[in-house]
Amino acid sequence: MICQVARELIPQLVDGELEGSQRQELERHMQSCVNCAESVDRAAVLREKIRGDAPYFSAPEALMGRVREALRREKAVGRRWTPPVWWQTAASIAAMLVLSIVLWNWQKQDTRDTLANEVVTAHVRAMLPGHLIDVPSSDRHTVKPWFDGKLDFAPRVEDLTAKGFELKGGRLDYLHGRTAAALVFGRRQHIINLFISPGEGSAARLSIKGYNVIEWTDAGMSYWAVSDLNAIELAAFADAYRTGP
Repeated sequence: MICQVARELIPQLVDGELEGSQRQELERHMQSCVNCAESVDRAAVLREKIRGDAPYFSAPEALMGRVREALRREKAVGRRWTPPVWWQTAASIAAMLVLSIVLWNWQKQDTRDTLANEVVTAHVRAMLPGHLIDVPSSDRHTVKPWFDGKLDFAPRVEDLTAKGFELKGGRLDYLHGRTAAALVFGRRQHIINLFISPGEGSAARLSIKGYNVIEWTDAGMSYWAVSDLNAIELAAFADAYRTGP
């Protein structure tokens, strides 16, 4: 089973609607796929959170009065009361709206986790001999012009040596289906890769496969800093880059 098929079946598994061979195949897949297993955990947590935290609203008094009156009439004639068609339609629309919001949030989180893993993979790939730097320089006035004509955006290049993070150079990389800028910084014996590309995301701090990752966005640009540097110092780097030298 591939991950794309597994993700389509996860909502059914969480809701207890998946049975037979499909359930067994999905469970076997999750034993070897950490990403899909984590997606199941997130979906289950989200499901319980919605059940526990979803807002409930009281019906207007006028509506309650009409409902009580309808119940009295149905009881008087000895017939079982059936909700009006408009009420059933409204309930269906509300249920579809809640489900859409849940699925959108789940897919958004899944996309971000996939991109975070992709960023870590790019960092590891860059650490291979000869892959780390295309333009080796600690001079921002050398590194920044090097990107001209190679990208459809201008990455912000800063030399943060005064704050303890030496600019070592830059390169082109490829993330989430498009070319990205990668700035390389040094901190003692550690390397920090800062990936930059147009986009909107969210603020996040993650730890993946032993690497610390910090995500943020600013002025329509998406930033991902990744390193084996400890989380506190990587956060200091992110703050230093955001505020400038």
